[in-house]
Amino acid sequence: MKQIPIFCLASLLVCACDDATQPSPSASADATSSALVGTAELISPIDLGTLGGPSSYAADVNNNAVVVGSSLTAAGARHAFRWTADRGMEDLGTLPGDECSAATSIAADGQILGLSGPAGCYPYNSKTVVWSPSGTIAAVPMAPLGDLPGPANDLNQEGEIVGWDYVGHQRAYYWSESSGKLDITGREGQASEINASGVVVGYVNVLSGPTRCPAFPPSPSCFRAFLWSLTAGYQELGVPGTNPNTKVIGYGLNNGGTAVGMVFGAGGAWRWNEASGFTLLPVLGPTPYPDAAAVSINSRETAVGYSRDVDGFRHAAAWPRAGGVVRLDSRPSSAGDINDWGAVVGAATVDGQSRATLWMVGPGRGEPGVTPPPAVDRSATSLELSVADPCLSDADLPLSRQALLECVTGFARYGPN
Repeated sequence: MKQIPIFCLASLLVCACDDATQPSPSASADATSSALVGTAELISPIDLGTLGGPSSYAADVNNNAVVVGSSLTAAGARHAFRWTADRGMEDLGTLPGDECSAATSIAADGQILGLSGPAGCYPYNSKTVVWSPSGTIAAVPMAPLGDLPGPANDLNQEGEIVGWDYVGHQRAYYWSESSGKLDITGREGQASEINASGVVVGYVNVLSGPTRCPAFPPSPSCFRAFLWSLTAGYQELGVPGTNPNTKVIGYGLNNGGTAVGMVFGAGGAWRWNEASGFTLLPVLGPTPYPDAAAVSINSRETAVGYSRDVDGFRHAAAWPRAGGVVRLDSRPSSAGDINDWGAVVGAATVDGQSRATLWMVGPGRGEPGVTPPPAVDRSATSLELSVADPCLSDADLPLSRQALLECVTGFARYGPN
């Protein structure tokens, strides 16, 4: 894999200001040989390394190109990390007496959200923590909504935090120092991301009311994506198309209010805004197992996530605003976040292990107009895979921020037992 020298990488990633209206840094490296559908320019994937152990995951990146995530150490413990082009991967450590930590989100000002706890980092016996830009760790003074604490998924520069707790089932919450912790859906759900204006995107299990799926029961769930804020309250986004039983998961939201996510069980990634409603996004290629999820979107409205290819494996993917889909990596992989300058982070499989990875997506050299993939049957719901890293092979667990954390800690599989 071609590497970019650190001094070149820094010039590509670090911007002098956070004004996304300014032109992005130019990409001088050649595009990779990854298959492109649509228009984009790529720079070779960069392996961010580990903290000494075999695996690592990158969860988030801010506009200063600071990447956070978690990695196994040489001693076999999982620790949160911060990565920069000039310093590489740094161990953020744990709270005193703890053995495990993970970072899930980084704000524009460098605050890092995560958890710290005993070995395994199971959310229900760990504490939500924030690392300052200088690396000092502190527990966030929040109590669970009910039975057990769940993971904190995202924070913004104002210090507002969203996630979910366990109250008989998952319950979406919003927390701020002034408001405390609020149950923002009143029923089963998750809060995925919060933007700079305090708008939250997530998804809720609609068990009753006018938006209830006609097929419920016997369907065990009826998900709907939602937006929420302290000022505007709760808003469900509906469904793409006309099928009222469609299960819609909300994962990402930019500062302009455009949301992204997936159609659960039907293999579709989507983009949504107030003016246009839902747009279903293309998959990488004709396959009997269409499967894609968009989990993050930047201010330029490029979405990232994953899509299955004809080989049956998930690959990190980007959906430019101009249309089409871009495969970011030929290896089994998934993208978890993109910043406003086109830096994408996630994980790719290397020798059977997951490694924190960075990709660069530029504006491209050509004009839009490449024919999208042919229509495929979206009725398939799962595919058995045999990739060594289970967090990249679980057919029902897309690598959003919260799903990545749950997968790494094992919480999604084993629950609060």
